[in-house]
Amino acid sequence: MVGTSHDDACMFTYNSLLLYVKMQPKNHTHGVLIADVVESRSHSHLRSSLNEKLRIASIAQLDDKLIRVPYAVTAGDEFQTIASAWTLSPS
Repeated sequence: MVGTSHDDACMFTYNSLLLYVKMQPKNHTHGVLIADVVESRSHSHLRSSLNEKLRIASIAQLDDKLIRVPYAVTAGDEFQTIASAWTLSPS
């Protein structure tokens, strides 16, 4: 760190730690939903159909604050999201 003082390095460290602490959830537990389509190989064009249906579901469920992030297709026929509360995740 050329041209900076010890105080600058301390402030950077302090600000980084403060940001980390402020980003931690306060008394919140979130549920992660990971799903896989059963027998997906027998359905042609599944991925495009799945993307469209999950896009529509994401809009509605984000508006209702049921999920924190839109659904994402992650591995062919697998998709996932983060529920706003673990109690909202299906059992």
